[in-house]
Parts: sequence; structure tokens; C-alpha cells
Amino acid sequence: MNKYKNNNLIKVGKIVGIHGINGNLKFFSYFESKESLNAVESFFINKIKYKPLMLKEYRRGFLLKLEGIDNRDLAEEFVGKELFTPKDVLPNLNQEDIYYWNDLIGISVFEKNNLLGKLVSIIETGANDVYVIKGEDGEILIPAVNSFVLNIDIKKKRMEVKQPEYF
Repeated sequence: MNKYKNNNLIKVGKIVGIHGINGNLKFFSYFESKESLNAVESFFINKIKYKPLMLKEYRRGFLLKLEGIDNRDLAEEFVGKELFTPKDVLPNLNQEDIYYWNDLIGISVFEKNNLLGKLVSIIETGANDVYVIKGEDGEILIPAVNSFVLNIDIKKKRMEVKQPEYF
């Protein structure tokens, strides 16, 4: 275990529980598939590096065994912590309109150049994700589909949307 000095870390998931007595962690991934995690050679928790010894799908998440966490008591200290990895080890997203959630959280959201607020979280649904925008007027939900999300500029941290009409 060693400290990571670079700030180029991306959030990949959250530890939500423990499994068994050998220090296995249950974690919820912020990625859609296990394939996205296959490139991860190390995870960081509180900027301390841990090598994954085992990663497998489990129910609606994953089981993870990290080097140095070998009993239930030690594993319990990690519940609720978020997992990070260096962004440069992750697969390049070469497709248009596909983004890492971490790149979208905190982005400013506009409708016709009027600031609606910041994207604060993303809700997964069966059909499509839903962006949660918080601004001065409260919370706005925007379906993550082309008819409502008109443009995303990651470099400028800006999203242009059209709000759904509610009856």
C-alpha cells in the first residue's frame, strides 16, 4: 500500500458491505459492465493504493478482494468508502455520446443559455439514465436521451438540454 500523489483519480464505485470472514468487500460499480473494470490494476481508498486479488460479479454489484484486507473486522472499516483508480488506465471511450459518470457530475446545465444548475447525480433506470440537476429552483430530472440532452462539452463542463414538458 502506498499513497498516490497524482490527482488524476476517477471514482469507480462504492463499498456497500462485506461478504464472509476473509475480508471480501461488496461494492457497487459506477460502470455498466465488468469489462470496464478489467483494466483496473489498482484501487485507491483514501488515496491509499490496494491491489485487487479477486473481482467477480455478485448479485447487483461485485465482490472484491483487496491485498492487505484479510479479515472481516478490517473489511468493515471500508464500508461506505469510495473506490478510485487512475483515469489513464481505463479504456478510452471512443464512441460519441458515451461518458464516464465522473466526467458529468458537477457539469453546468443550461437550457437556451439559462443556467438550470449543476448535474449532481445520475439515476440508472431500465430504459435510460436520468440526470439529476440541482439549481436555485430546486431539482430537475432530465432523461439522458438525445431528444432532451442536446449537447455535452466535457472540456467546458457544459451541458445544453431541453426540459421535458409535463402535463
